Amino acid sequence: MIYLYLGQNDLCLPATAASVQLGLLMSTSLPAYEDLARLPHFRFVEKEDEGVLCFMGEDRQGNKIYVTSVKGHPDLFIRGVGSLLSACQIPLQEMMVIPCIAENPQVSRLCRIITLLGLKESATKLGSRVARNRFSELAATHCTK
Repeated sequence: MIYLYLGQNDLCLPATAASVQLGLLMSTSLPAYEDLARLPHFRFVEKEDEGVLCFMGEDRQGNKIYVTSVKGHPDLFIRGVGSLLSACQIPLQEMMVIPCIAENPQVSRLCRIITLLGLKESATKLGSRVARNRFSELAATHCTK
C-alpha cells in the first residue's frame, strides 16, 4: 500500500504525520523543535516543489510513505489522484491520500514570505509550532488508518 500525506503550502504537517507512521516520532509524546527540524522534508515549499512526491520511507509493514504539497484546493488533488488510479486501472485501495492541512492556510503563506526574506530557521520554528499544536491530531491520523 502507498500512503501519501498531503499538505497545503507546506510539508511540515505531512512530514510530521508520516514520521509517526514510520516510527521516527513517538505518537505518545510531543516532539521537540529539534526533533521536528531534523525530519526529512520538514519545510515550507517553494513554487517548484508543489505537487512533487517526496519519498519518506517504508514502514514496518512494507508500506511506502510519501509526502507532497499543493498550493490550493487539496480536495481537487485528492480527486485527481483517484481519477488517475482509475485511468491506470489501479485499485483505489492501493493508495491512501491523507490530508494534513493547517487550520489557517495564511500561516503557510506567512512562512513562505519569511523564507523568501532569508529567515529559513524562523519559518522552520513557526512550522514546528504549528506541527506541535496539531500533533495529537496528526498522530491520531496515523493510528486510525
